[in-house]
Amino acid sequence: MEARSADEKRRPEPLPIAAPPSSSLELTWVPVEGTSMRPLLRPSDRIGVHWASGPLTEAQLGEIIVARSPDRTWIVHRCVAPEVPLLKGDASQVFDRLPSHTIWGQVRALQPKCGPPIKLTTGRLDRWIARLSRARLRRSTWLLAWFRSRWLR
Repeated sequence: MEARSADEKRRPEPLPIAAPPSSSLELTWVPVEGTSMRPLLRPSDRIGVHWASGPLTEAQLGEIIVARSPDRTWIVHRCVAPEVPLLKGDASQVFDRLPSHTIWGQVRALQPKCGPPIKLTTGRLDRWIARLSRARLRRSTWLLAWFRSRWLR
């Protein structure tokens, strides 16, 4: 196994698309690559992206969005601070601070490798995950595990 430098670990994982489609009326299904959003999004899954007609000016706390990074790759991460905007993958240790004009779409559905498509909406658990990610406290890991064990039985 090759050792990866710190810069390579921080680089966003690209989506296999060159540009958003011109029509934003329906979802575009895109395969997931990378592990930065595990356990929700796995490399064998596909996501349904609702593309905006232009860059979005805002995102909700906890919403999973599609943004264009400075090196022109597409990344799918959760919005942990909408006012900045600050993005972070659920399994990532690194935050992505991107200008708001780089947000181009929202993830609205998930097609797991096995099973029917799942509609994704931003709910209470998504906002909790975003707040815990933003806290950067050591206890956030065990707090998230406690929350899941209590509320997701």
